[in-house]
Amino acid sequence: MSALTLDEPPVPTAAPSRRPDRTGLLLGVAKRLATAVFVLLCTATVAFFLVRLSGDPVKILLPPDATAEQEQVLRHSLGLDQSLFAQYLDYLRGLLHLDFGDSLVYGQPVSEILADRLPATLELAAAALAVTLVIAIPAGIVAAVRRGRGTDNTVMTGVLLGQSTPPFWVGILLILDVLSSDHIRSARAKGFGPLQVVLRHGLRNASLPVVTVVGLEVGNLLGGAILTERVFSWPGVGQLTVEAISNRDFPLVQATVLFFAATFVVVNLLVDLSYSFLDPRVRTSR
Repeated sequence: MSALTLDEPPVPTAAPSRRPDRTGLLLGVAKRLATAVFVLLCTATVAFFLVRLSGDPVKILLPPDATAEQEQVLRHSLGLDQSLFAQYLDYLRGLLHLDFGDSLVYGQPVSEILADRLPATLELAAAALAVTLVIAIPAGIVAAVRRGRGTDNTVMTGVLLGQSTPPFWVGILLILDVLSSDHIRSARAKGFGPLQVVLRHGLRNASLPVVTVVGLEVGNLLGGAILTERVFSWPGVGQLTVEAISNRDFPLVQATVLFFAATFVVVNLLVDLSYSFLDPRVRTSR
């Protein structure tokens, strides 16, 4: 009698552990924060050394008939008689405590001067951004709904002519592609009304390029404030930067450059992190 052998069922093995989405999200945030800190450190370093190529601020702070002894005393009081490397280390130590030093011209802490000028710059940038969004978003939605018709052609013509705000128009008009996707057709097949399809399904899924161009435009508006404030004598950070460069006010120039760089870095960081909340597909692909 031959023994019958039966194949034993395979022993189930433990499934590979998957890192929770929250852990992956936190790691992604930490990585981006580290990158942002590195970028700001590089910006601060470049600003520190480049601003010192403009010349000696003592020559501007003192009258033309000042003696060499007077120049030496002022240079010592400002700490400019130290080696460049020693000044750089002092600058980095101050940054760790958010201390940007005192202005060579105004004799006040740089942080206080920036706090006084910042509201004017934010007011200018916010007004420009609000006007742009109020015009761009409704026009983009109308063009997407009336695709291929006279309204769409009119909006597209306005896009080409409106050179002041092309990024927003291009971003918003990407809803033309979203309204042709499968999930939009499924929403219409379920009986959702046109307004609900556009606002609830189309606008949300087309928000990624919109958020991107909005974030970039915020940085551009603040950076472009230098020219606008200078032309119209607007008392903001932009005009303060030009004045600081003209006066060779090293601490103030370094702080304003770092401010504009930090604005770009923080806004782009927030835009990048918002992708995970706006589109789950972005969250799972990272």
